[in-house]
Amino acid sequence: LSMFTVFWLIRWRKDCRAEDARVSAGDRVDRGTLAPLESVLRRNTLFAVRAERRQCDQTTRLEVILLAIMNVFLSLATVLVSFFGLQKFQSPGRLVAWNPYKMIFEVLVATATKMTVGKLVEYRVFGSKTALFLGIVIAVCLAVDICVWSAIWQVSQTAGFETWHDTSMILDVAVGAGIINVIFSSGLYSLAMHLFSVYVYEPMYRRNKVITLCLTSREELDGLQQHYLARGRWRLLAA
Repeated sequence: LSMFTVFWLIRWRKDCRAEDARVSAGDRVDRGTLAPLESVLRRNTLFAVRAERRQCDQTTRLEVILLAIMNVFLSLATVLVSFFGLQKFQSPGRLVAWNPYKMIFEVLVATATKMTVGKLVEYRVFGSKTALFLGIVIAVCLAVDICVWSAIWQVSQTAGFETWHDTSMILDVAVGAGIINVIFSSGLYSLAMHLFSVYVYEPMYRRNKVITLCLTSREELDGLQQHYLARGRWRLLAA
């Protein structure tokens, strides 16, 4: 977090100064233009909650918030099932209790589920009922959390843990592991990949091949034809 804060202060100010220089030089900043760091934040499940929602966005702020909540409950459910499910139900299997298989199980289940739900929301599969779909997913994850928590309580009583303090020590492991998974997945791994994509891959390679623009007026379309299409190097694939 400290490294990201320092990066934020340095890079964000540099991006803002670059946009101010464009405006001062008389170049209009398009409404579809995103500063690089803002693009990183908008792709992140947690940081996207604070990002500005624009007219061309496919998801609403409510859906972004629900996705962040689902990410937390899904992480907790995955950790609880893999960490405590073996105690009473011997499920999903003895192999899951051993590393690195335990980590692989958690990463695959959590990542696959989060990516699937994210794509369903991105492509508007459920249309206006997307928020309802996310609510159902959150309810399912919460139900799994409650069921496993109740199973942990029963196992604790059987083991002779009579006070809540003893049981809470066990729950701290599960809750702590779930929260750490969210922080590491969204705040470290995904963020690092997005930073590399935005500042290395896209400007150095992808931009020479494909550019995606958000046009909101006829004037912006004319500008696109004048600056890109008229030179013959680029061609319009879809509109």
